[in-house]
Amino acid sequence: MVKKDITISDLVDLMQKGFARAEKDTDKKIDNLADLMQKGFAKAEKDTDKKIDNLVIMVQKGFNGVDKRFEQVDKRLDTIESCMVTKTEMNRRFDGLEDRVLASHQKRIEKLEAEVKELRQILAT
Repeated sequence: MVKKDITISDLVDLMQKGFARAEKDTDKKIDNLADLMQKGFAKAEKDTDKKIDNLVIMVQKGFNGVDKRFEQVDKRLDTIESCMVTKTEMNRRFDGLEDRVLASHQKRIEKLEAEVKELRQILAT
């Protein structure tokens, strides 16, 4: 192998070719990187959209379940409320009943006592 003397102008040419090739390779790598990133972002967006759609469906199902439970609670509350109205109505109807029954019994007892007194007097004579 024979060594060739390199001149400054040869060195400049070599460096210019090297820089040109490096620039070309860098541009190609940057373009590839841009493509890769764009594809990656598109895939990420698609995956995110799908996950968001799934999340929306899950949340909707959850709210539907809560709505059904609230409907059941509403029915139970309606039943309890109607029972309370009935109980309140019953209490209103029974208010004073004890007094009326006692008053009626009191009159009957007083009448019986008067009749017993009369019978005693009759039997005592």
